[in-house]
Amino acid sequence: MFLMSQLQTLKRRAEQATPAAEKSVFSRSLSRLLQSGILDRVIAAGSPMPSFELLDCRQRSVSSDSLLGNGPLVITFYRGKW
Repeated sequence: MFLMSQLQTLKRRAEQATPAAEKSVFSRSLSRLLQSGILDRVIAAGSPMPSFELLDCRQRSVSSDSLLGNGPLVITFYRGKW
């Protein structure tokens, strides 16, 4: 449970440090997103991941099926500010 308490502390600190105007924008955006029905289209936790294809750094198509042919596949989702 140590990790959970650390995450809760970080969340509290972030909430305290976020200006009210930004919280308001976030809240409105989250409401719109939830009203869009997006949760009806997400993959449920524990469900198999569907096959997919993406471009690699050289703009070549790579499929999840071909990668799985080499062994287990780990997929990391992250977002960033570019």
